[in-house]
Parts: sequence; structure tokens; C-alpha cells
Amino acid sequence: MVTLLLSLVLPLGALAQEQGDWLFRMGIMNFEPSVDSSPVETPTSGLLSGSGIGIDGDAQFGLNLTYMLTNSLALEGTLSAPFEHELAISGLDRYGLTTTALGESKQISPTLSALYYFGAPSDRFRPYLGAGLSYTHFFDDSLSTQARSELGASGLEFDEHIGMSVRAGFDWRLGNGWFLNTSVWRMNIDTNASFNSEFGPISTYVEMDPWVYSLTLGHEFSW
Repeated sequence: MVTLLLSLVLPLGALAQEQGDWLFRMGIMNFEPSVDSSPVETPTSGLLSGSGIGIDGDAQFGLNLTYMLTNSLALEGTLSAPFEHELAISGLDRYGLTTTALGESKQISPTLSALYYFGAPSDRFRPYLGAGLSYTHFFDDSLSTQARSELGASGLEFDEHIGMSVRAGFDWRLGNGWFLNTSVWRMNIDTNASFNSEFGPISTYVEMDPWVYSLTLGHEFSW
């Protein structure tokens, strides 16, 4: 609906991805963490060998806006609805604990990327490569009933992070300024997870480093 309105109210230039054009896309983004967690650490027992944090994936609505600086170079901003993640904690059974469900968290990772498009502006198929920076902000962190009951857990927090991202994708032109896009990101997201417990403050370093896949519908327009 948004892209349809844009096509009606904004004057269209030549139907080509060329210098000065804007490309608007919206669709589905799938965020899949590749989690590598350090062992959970407590002040009384130190590092708990074999323990760690797990974070599952999520799919949400996303959109981005691209400005063609030249016929090949572009600047793009990407944003999605908040991704919601189930959190798990593993390896506590060897210490006589049964907790496996840690809680939930939401996060957004707006990203600014520089893109290089291959081919000519009028090509129907235009692949591109890009790199950029993302800012990850966690919020609405909550602990499971199991963690609060057995561990006396409270105050779950994740640190914010600014990291690099690389990506590849392509646009497939449908006609009349419309096109389909598919792309894949590899993002660097590292954070420190911490919460209070009856054993004292507990923390662990988590490398999320997700793969992000998107399938979107786009429209190109000029001012």
C-alpha cells in the first residue's frame, strides 16, 4: 500500500536505477543468530564449564530506502519491526540445576550500508554487494518463571552494540518501476548478557553474528 501511494504521488523519472533515483522496498526479514556464547560466570564459582546462552531466530516486517549516488554506488538505510527472541541457558544440569529456559528479549538492528550495483541502470537483473554499520538495541528483556524460581534471577540485560555488516542481493525488475529484491546479510553483533541471582551477578559474553535473509517488493522513483 505504501509503495502504491508513493507511485501515485511522486513524479516518476526514467524507469532505471540511475543517479538520483530512490528505491523503496518492504517485505519479510528473517533474523537467524549463529550464537557462540562464553561459559556463564558467577562470582562464587567462576566460569561454569559447559554452560552457555542460546538465542533463537525470528522473522519480521522490514523496509529500506536506497539513494543512488551514481549509476552504480548507493547508500541504503534498513529497519525492521523488533525481532523477538526466546533465550535458553544450557549446561546447568551438571551443577544440579534444571533451568533451561532463560527468558525473552526484543531487539532492533537498524543498518546503514554502502552498495555497489553491477550492470547498467536499465538492466532487468541487477546484483549488488555492500558493507555497512548496524546498531543493535535490546529491550523488553524478561526472565522465565523457571529462571526466577530456581535461580532467583532478576534484572536481565543485554549490552548495546555497533558492528559491521556485509551483504549481497539483487533486484529483478517487473516493469512500471516495480521490482522484487532478495538479499542476505552477515552481521557482527556481540553483547554481554547479565542478570542477578541468588548466586550473585551472572554474566556471559555472546556472539550472535546472525545471517539475515530478506524478500521484498520495491518501487523506484525520483523527486
